[in-house]
Amino acid sequence: MRIFLSLVFVISVGGLAPIAHAQEFTAEQVGNDSAGHIFRSRIYMSHNKVRIEPASDKSIQLLDLDAGTSLVLDTARKTYIEQPAAMARQSLSSFRTADNTPCVRNLNGTGPATCKQVGTEWINGRKAEKWEIVQTMGGQTASANVWLDSQWHLRLKQKVSGMTGELVNIQEGPQSASLFEIPADYHKTALHVP
Repeated sequence: MRIFLSLVFVISVGGLAPIAHAQEFTAEQVGNDSAGHIFRSRIYMSHNKVRIEPASDKSIQLLDLDAGTSLVLDTARKTYIEQPAAMARQSLSSFRTADNTPCVRNLNGTGPATCKQVGTEWINGRKAEKWEIVQTMGGQTASANVWLDSQWHLRLKQKVSGMTGELVNIQEGPQSASLFEIPADYHKTALHVP
């Protein structure tokens, strides 16, 4: 099964703190990589559960922020896998922040890091705190900007090493519980890592 690793744009891995406010919404996630490839996904969120449907893939990712789990459903085969803990933490970090900041230390970092709030901006009609993160990894210094929703404390936008990701067309409203459940006719399969 092909795992669509570009489901969520992330820059940090780390601890999981409670989200300050439960929210229900749908949005489109739009991003591009340094080569100019555009990625689109549909996002559904209900309290602490997230569903991600990439436009270019037949997989669906289900995140449970309370349990700290990430499942990938293969709609063509009607199967699903549970992602290993490290992959799940990476996926979860875009929707849950530690202490309502993006300042979780990257475990791959080798040098000093800085993380500071540098302002407030409006992103797609929502008030956001702009953060700047500088981290040394693999002997190179990388910088990133992250815009956290001021109410929900999740990433509305980020720019990292030539890649961008942003939530657009955000529509608040209740979401069906069935969106976040494994369909009854799916069966679990093992993750095959080469």
